[in-house]
Amino acid sequence: APRGSGRAADDGGAAGGYESGYESDYESERYRPVPPGPRKDRREANWLMDTFNPRAEAGGVFDMVAQRLTDAFDGAFSRDISGAPVARGDISALLAEPLFKALYAWFLELGGIYRLPFGPKSFIVVSDPAIARHILKDNAANYSKGLLSEILKPIMGDGLIPASPEIAAKRRKVILPSVHNAYLRRMMSTFSLTAAELGDAIEENRARQVVGGAGEQTQSARGASGGEDQAQQHGGGFVIDMEQQFNHVTLDIVGRAVFNQTFGSVQAVEETEIVRAVYDVLKEADHRATFFLPYWDDPLLGRVVPRQARFRRALRVLNERLSELVGSARAASAAEGGQDDLERLQQRDYANVRDPSMLRFLVDMRGEDATDNQLRDDLMTLLIAGHETTSAVLTWALFELSQDPELLADVLAEVDPIMETREREAAEAAGGDSSAVPILTMDDVKDMPLLRCTVAETLRLYPQPPVLIRRSIEDDMSVPRGFNIVKNSDVFISTYNLHRSRATYGPDVEEFKPRRWMSDFGQGEVEGWDGYRASAMGLYPNESSSDFAFLPFGAGNRKCVGDVFAVCEAVTILAVLLRRMRFELAIAPEEVGMVTAATIHTESGLIMSAERREPPLTGASAAHARKAHGAGAGAGAGAG
Repeated sequence: APRGSGRAADDGGAAGGYESGYESDYESERYRPVPPGPRKDRREANWLMDTFNPRAEAGGVFDMVAQRLTDAFDGAFSRDISGAPVARGDISALLAEPLFKALYAWFLELGGIYRLPFGPKSFIVVSDPAIARHILKDNAANYSKGLLSEILKPIMGDGLIPASPEIAAKRRKVILPSVHNAYLRRMMSTFSLTAAELGDAIEENRARQVVGGAGEQTQSARGASGGEDQAQQHGGGFVIDMEQQFNHVTLDIVGRAVFNQTFGSVQAVEETEIVRAVYDVLKEADHRATFFLPYWDDPLLGRVVPRQARFRRALRVLNERLSELVGSARAASAAEGGQDDLERLQQRDYANVRDPSMLRFLVDMRGEDATDNQLRDDLMTLLIAGHETTSAVLTWALFELSQDPELLADVLAEVDPIMETREREAAEAAGGDSSAVPILTMDDVKDMPLLRCTVAETLRLYPQPPVLIRRSIEDDMSVPRGFNIVKNSDVFISTYNLHRSRATYGPDVEEFKPRRWMSDFGQGEVEGWDGYRASAMGLYPNESSSDFAFLPFGAGNRKCVGDVFAVCEAVTILAVLLRRMRFELAIAPEEVGMVTAATIHTESGLIMSAERREPPLTGASAAHARKAHGAGAGAGAGAG
């Protein structure tokens, strides 16, 4: 929200003293990155704002009328016994920018829990780890996905995200075992090969653009290359939108990992119908997750608004394809022996099975009697949840690394020896072919702690999603710090606020510091919060090691089932690309901007230059090279 636009409804200050003292620091707060003015090519046009232009003058009629209506609804219908302070401010400020930024401004003013009336609705906004722990873990049975279910059910049906608590619990027991260790080890090959395909595509398109545009670029590079303006700004050299590249590579990985389907979006010259359908459905999911008025539920508006017509066509194409994939998987399962016990499925030789996908696992599981429609819902959920989130993390990780040469050098010092070892092994296995693709392993991921912490720090500053949504099923009269949440309350757990709280992370909260996760912090700093314990980190810092101050994949009985998959995927893609390419921002950092949908996107794309990197040999590789070239070379090197 604009600085100073939010004001407390009472004079109590920060709720429970949780963020006391923040008011004096408010003007010094720095967002990363600072967003420029809206760019219509990237940001969805807000027809409400464009129509009424409520911010044409300060204290405009729109804000006055909207606030009076909100007050009237709140007074007449709200059953507020929460005890939380109330956020008040211009409605236009809330509509004019990403929701998480407005929630952050009120968090700095009001503290770890507050109530946000908006028209006929009222939301409880939580930014306190103790209260988040209570809702997501201690009393999780009392909270459903609520508003999020209503938004996403037309797209995902009874998939894990929008499903009722009962259906979600049942589907979780089935889907979670499909992400087992043997499957993850096989997926490391998928991650490595697909990342190598992206590296090939970037190099091929760079070669074509540098020599004057000869030949056809892939659709991802042609659509993402930034155009002549950005190329001229970067000395006429090759530029590419890496955000779009990451969208394509993660889509291809999800296709292979979940459906055993090759989308081919990284290397396609033209977008296929199925890829266009995927992106249209993803855009609509984003739109519905952030638009306040569900006009799509109106029979007339749902039919006449052009984007809704596009969405229905795309959903029909995608549903038909998913149904075909389910049918094919069932037929293949029957032809190859039918269903099997869970333990035997997990013990398969996943390095050599023809179809290692999650879909095939679900079809093959004995006792799993899901209908085709339920499987379609599961697949649609995994497609949407497993694509955009990882793509966004990769985008912001590369954005941050490109601005910190010292950190990037340290990451490369960690990556290079591991990649060199895998490159040498791949070449030897291919009979000396140095172009053979190196395959990273899960042990390699574990051996890159700084890169893993870089991914974690990216998820801290750019959480995906920035808000977790819940709805109370019954009155909750035992909320920590003396608050209450009444039945049917919509709750926003702001991960963005939790991850940027000075009370838990200290004065450097706005700085990108991956090494913060390598040592303990916060013990005894906040009442009811145990601080962060590095020894409990595991593959990545999580809700347990941070005592709910860090929620990269949610928590409790609705936590993301693909957390390990996503971390291994992100680390592998970054390792492969950083080893191979040198990236540099082709626009000023403040021009990148930040907009929100279901995840946090750039506003202008991540426009970067990319050129081939010639990595230095590490000691191990140098020794291997000397041995390969004979004793004379080794002696000369030693004498030097």
